Amino acid sequence: MFFVFGFPGLSVAVKFSGLWTVDYSLCFLVVCVGLSCLLQRLIMDPELEEEQIKLERGTKCCKSRIIFYMLCIINFIAPVDGFSLKTCRISYSTAICVGSKLRAVPGDIPSTVTGLDLTSNRISTIHASDFKDLLNLTKLDLNINNISQIESGAFASLSSLETLNLNNNKLVTLGENVFDGLSCLIELRINQNRIKQVASTSFKSMTSLKLLDISHNKLHHITKVQLILQHLPHLQELVISNNDLTTFQSFELTNKSLEIQYLDLSKNPLAVFRITADVFPNLTWFKIGSQARKKQMIWDVQNKTFLSRVTTLDISELHLGLGDMERLLESVNSSLTILKMNAMTHNLTTLINISCTIPTMRTLQLRSNKLSFVNAYLFKLCTNVTELVLTDNKIKYIHDDAFRSLKNLRILTLSKNRLPLVPAATRNLPTLSEKLYLYQNSITALKPYKSLPALTYLDLQGNGFTCNCDNSWFLSWAINDSKTQVYDAYNFTCNYPQEFKSKKLLDLDTSSCLDNTDFICFVLCTCTILCLMVVSFTYHFMGLQLVYAYYLFIAWLFDKKHKNKKTPHQYDAFISYNTHDEPWVIDKLLPKLEGEQGWRLCLHHRDFEPGRPIIDNITDAIYGSRKTICVISRKYLESEWCSREIQAASNNIKI
Repeated sequence: MFFVFGFPGLSVAVKFSGLWTVDYSLCFLVVCVGLSCLLQRLIMDPELEEEQIKLERGTKCCKSRIIFYMLCIINFIAPVDGFSLKTCRISYSTAICVGSKLRAVPGDIPSTVTGLDLTSNRISTIHASDFKDLLNLTKLDLNINNISQIESGAFASLSSLETLNLNNNKLVTLGENVFDGLSCLIELRINQNRIKQVASTSFKSMTSLKLLDISHNKLHHITKVQLILQHLPHLQELVISNNDLTTFQSFELTNKSLEIQYLDLSKNPLAVFRITADVFPNLTWFKIGSQARKKQMIWDVQNKTFLSRVTTLDISELHLGLGDMERLLESVNSSLTILKMNAMTHNLTTLINISCTIPTMRTLQLRSNKLSFVNAYLFKLCTNVTELVLTDNKIKYIHDDAFRSLKNLRILTLSKNRLPLVPAATRNLPTLSEKLYLYQNSITALKPYKSLPALTYLDLQGNGFTCNCDNSWFLSWAINDSKTQVYDAYNFTCNYPQEFKSKKLLDLDTSSCLDNTDFICFVLCTCTILCLMVVSFTYHFMGLQLVYAYYLFIAWLFDKKHKNKKTPHQYDAFISYNTHDEPWVIDKLLPKLEGEQGWRLCLHHRDFEPGRPIIDNITDAIYGSRKTICVISRKYLESEWCSREIQAASNNIKI
């Protein structure tokens, strides 16, 4: 309760908790008197002129008296009390007695509290008188005690209670009228007990209950659940997982429609699941997997419309024949958006192909399915999936095209696997992908990542990063990219090399990674060595061919030069011969051609310019003559120079 008083330049607020037991009204009255005098002095301004003070004094004294009388009235209406508790403490309107080793409910709890937390004590029995004075209680937490008995009428006075937690106790039986008086209770949690028996009137007065968690108990037959549900017309969430139910048949449960929206039947040794009537018309969340038996369950839903509103289905670890599995998925074909198939025993490819034909499915969860490799065709039919979860699958390799068919994918989770690097397949994700989870893998470095323009969230926690230049791009990107949040990047630590181990990854200095001098020198030296090796090997194995090519090239240049000049030939013919044939050339050939024919011939011994390189003389003679005459003999063919002359002449095409 608050009271606030305001004046020019001053406000006063007084709070009363109303939870106290010792009366301090007289002390408060004295405080009121003192406060009245103090306010009278504070309100008066000492700097005002004396006349102005006299004029205003009457008004301000009136204000101070009004404040005084109001505070006195408040004191008698809502007296201010003090308090102290031996084993608990008060926080706002909640009494907190957590871990106090209590063996019984304390008797000194103020009657005005609205919450009472008795978690982690040693209470074994709830007596009928324990809560009789706590009429305003809306929340009661008795979690983690040793409660094995609740007396009849123990909660009868708690007509305002909305939440009751009896988890982790030792209850075996819920007796007659055990929850009497809890007509306003909305949530009841009673899991992790040993409940085997439920009386027919145990839940009789709980007509407002919306959530019941009775999981991890010893209920062995559906009739026990029927005794509960008959009194809960507005129940919306029912959790009966981890019991000993062997059958779940709608005709044993009820013959009328229920308001249940959330149903958890997981981890029961169910042999039969049968629905013969539309008893769950509002069911949207359904979990039936994780069976405690190895034999296959019988699935019998006689009309596909009975589960037509289910949007979230969890069939993890469900032992069901393939035919029944197809019928199960057909039952939710028109509404399903989230499908969880964790730790399945069937061929996963077949299950994925069946489930991905559901046109409304958007989230596919495939945890703990022992996948080590994701091929290119596993998700080829999952074109409508927007979220894919592959956590805890021991994946080491993913084909580059594994996610190419997921055109609408927004969120991909590959956490808790054995990936050595960010898969190239993630670069083939649709451009609309927003979140990528890769925590707890074996990733050491991240290569440039530019193919996901819509990526806003990247989780790489728990990877052993290498602190060297391999991660220089990643460090720069993680720090400077304002569009993508690399979650908890400032806590990433180095795993290698040893001298950087456990240091912060983002503290690594990458300035030296931008200096390419060493790399450039390496490239230049490598290229030089390779060129020298090529030249050496070529000269060694193709020396003659290279010499020939050289002279051929010189001849080609000479020919091109002389053709451009267009000068007349100096000789009619150049005589190419071996020195052993020189007598025949002088005695026989020369008189015939020069004497009788009148030709001007070019001869080695007569017309070559002394001092010039012989190859230049040969080239000039060939290109300075209209024709080249080769005197062929055995010695001619054996001569290296004669061979070069005929090669040069052949290039001139004038033989």
